[in-house]
Amino acid sequence: MYDVALGRVVYVACTVPYLTFSWVVVAKAYGYMNIVPDELTILSTALYAVSGFALAFVLVANQQCMLSWCMVSDDVIQQIQANEAPTDFPVFVNTDIESSSALWGALGSVMHDAQDIHDNLLRTLLVPHHGYEITTAGDSFQLAFHNIADAVAYCLDVQEQLLLQPWPPAFVDCQMPGSATITTQLSLLQRPKTVFHGVRVRMGIHASNPAEGPLVNQVHPVTSRMAYVGLSELIGREVSAIGRGGQIIVTAPIVRWLRASTANNAAWTKTHPIVLQELGVHRVPDLKIDLGIAQVLPVSLKGRLALIPPPSKVQTMLTYCPRLSNNYDLLISPMETPSHNSDVSIAA
Repeated sequence: MYDVALGRVVYVACTVPYLTFSWVVVAKAYGYMNIVPDELTILSTALYAVSGFALAFVLVANQQCMLSWCMVSDDVIQQIQANEAPTDFPVFVNTDIESSSALWGALGSVMHDAQDIHDNLLRTLLVPHHGYEITTAGDSFQLAFHNIADAVAYCLDVQEQLLLQPWPPAFVDCQMPGSATITTQLSLLQRPKTVFHGVRVRMGIHASNPAEGPLVNQVHPVTSRMAYVGLSELIGREVSAIGRGGQIIVTAPIVRWLRASTANNAAWTKTHPIVLQELGVHRVPDLKIDLGIAQVLPVSLKGRLALIPPPSKVQTMLTYCPRLSNNYDLLISPMETPSHNSDVSIAA
């Protein structure tokens, strides 16, 4: 979209002056005009001559570099990046609202307003985290990111920002599953802390990997958005369905990256303090694979760990029995030692 818009600007700026003064020169030859400054003729011809280079630069060269050189604001640059689909090995994020069908059935228009707030928040936060919206279905979002850092940071940000949204009073007060506000108090010396407020969104993160086979990128004929077809995309959708509202479920590659970042004292870990908890191994019969999974939350929402029951159909390292699977060497637990439900805080 931005390529086309910039291309039109370049075309108009370079070509229209040339065409205009070409007509002026013709008019002068027939005596309709007496004065045509040579400088303007030279300028219009020069602009036309460089139009090909300018179009090539806009359509092929680094747009971020060009926009920065043109002193375009960071917000505009981020918006352009958010519309660029990852092409190599994207990190998939899938989300949906817990108990959305029941909430829609009971609340109607109130739930409509609540979902509008939810949708606007998820789309707004895509920009600073350079995320790409693949598609939506009802209250579910399928997103892609260029790297693990942006994907995890986005999910952490969403979970924290959901607590701050102006949810409709009728939604907050209905006390239905998936809508109740919950506070926790870790000690008598601390104020109660809100850990749930508004809609509860479950999220799943999976980083695609060459070991999972080819991942085909194609533009959807209806939405004109990039779509992905392959095992990695299927795993991403499967992971999002494991958790409950307010959880961020991640696969083993994400956990390995988080632990490596912590071990290397990376700057990302200092600005994104988290708590990481192993959940076990999730078996996907249809895909014939086993996934080592964990959950990650902002340290500010650590109180959720005691409130969210463990996922169903997840085997612990003590009960897990490996089996012959497809040739995808990603079937490992996030934790190297068999310690079920262990949690580690990674904070600045």
